[in-house]
Amino acid sequence: MEKLDCDINNASKFIEGQDIDSEAFKINFGTIYPFTNENVFDYIGKFDFINHNLLTLGSSGDQAINAINRGAKEVTILDINPFVKYYYNLKKAAILTLDRIDYIRFLSKSTDYYNMLYSNLSFNRNVFYKVLETLQSIDYESFLFWDTLLENYDSNLIRTKLFSTDEEHDLNKIKYNPYLHSDVNYAATKKRIQAANVSFVEKNVCDFFTKTKYDNIWLSNVGQYLTIFEFKKVIEKYKGFLDKNGKLLFYIFFQDALYTYKNLIKSGKTDLYPLSLNYFDKVNEDEHHFALVYNNK
Repeated sequence: MEKLDCDINNASKFIEGQDIDSEAFKINFGTIYPFTNENVFDYIGKFDFINHNLLTLGSSGDQAINAINRGAKEVTILDINPFVKYYYNLKKAAILTLDRIDYIRFLSKSTDYYNMLYSNLSFNRNVFYKVLETLQSIDYESFLFWDTLLENYDSNLIRTKLFSTDEEHDLNKIKYNPYLHSDVNYAATKKRIQAANVSFVEKNVCDFFTKTKYDNIWLSNVGQYLTIFEFKKVIEKYKGFLDKNGKLLFYIFFQDALYTYKNLIKSGKTDLYPLSLNYFDKVNEDEHHFALVYNNK
């Protein structure tokens, strides 16, 4: 319980606007992403999860949930954020408790006209307590984490302070996440998420090491926060964690990062190749999403 007490204390300080002596908070990775900003739907079809495992970054937990929706039974979530386990388990409890639309409403903080599902259910306290009953049976530490925060802080304050403000509108949340595409997909996820084995590693991606071999590795847009030298080291390290025929993916959000990756590829010092994605943000015509993949053949 020592780590749990530390995490609750840090979450409380963060909500209150106090400084926290933790690596994740010092490098601005202490907030939780409510939903992924990656268009997972556009690349998930390139990966096979039946009888295959996944190592993924992502404090939203959506990468793991989408993989489970596609048949993954063994998933490791690697993230420096100390609250990832608690939030994933909260999402799991919400999936098992709520219908698809109420799930989105409950976990969203919707404020603009794109948010067609907006309602006052956003971290609504009554819904929260309904979900917490299920959460208690799933993971008692996650239950204690959220229950303690709810006892001491307004639910809207928790949602505002503890979560990233970098949040897609509701239409993209549904578009990006296959498990939210339909009631049928959502129902399948309800069933599969109970059988999936999800483990958590709280570590900086540059410091992580494992002897486990993975069929699939998703490292999100980690390269955006690294120098070319650091990124090359991460590429080589994680290539070594792949099983035979495994695939490694990096996600790219912005044009400036794309230029960096193109220069890396042109240098001839990487086996990464661009994966063509269909996503183009019509709201912001300068923003494209891309991906780079390595096949371990």
